[in-house]
Amino acid sequence: MKNLQAKTVVVSVPRHVELLCELLGVGSQELMQEFANTLLFDHSTSSSKNNLLNDFILSKGYGREKFCEREILQALADLRTVVGLFPSENEDENEEWRDKLLEYWFEQWNARQKEN
Repeated sequence: MKNLQAKTVVVSVPRHVELLCELLGVGSQELMQEFANTLLFDHSTSSSKNNLLNDFILSKGYGREKFCEREILQALADLRTVVGLFPSENEDENEEWRDKLLEYWFEQWNARQKEN
C-alpha cells in the first residue's frame, strides 16, 4: 500500500507572490498551503472552485496521455467524493478508512488508463 500521508514539497515562490504575501500579512508557505487545501479538494469547496481546478488541469493537459477529458473530470469528481467523506476535523479516527478509500480510488483509476 502506498504511503498516503501528506507529502512536503519545495516550491519556488515568485517575488511578486512573496511581496503580495508581505503586503497581506501572510506567509508564503501558509498561503500556498491554504491554496492547496481550499482549491484542491476541500470537502466544502464550491462548484466554482471545482470548475476552476477542472479547467486548470484540462488546460495544462495533465493526464491526457492516459485519459480522455471525460475520464479526467470523473476521476476528479470521484476524488472529491472520497475526500469529502472524511473531514479533517476527525483526522485521527478516519485516517485508516480515508487511506484505504484513497488507495482504492487510485487503483481503480490507474487500472483504467488508456493503452499506450
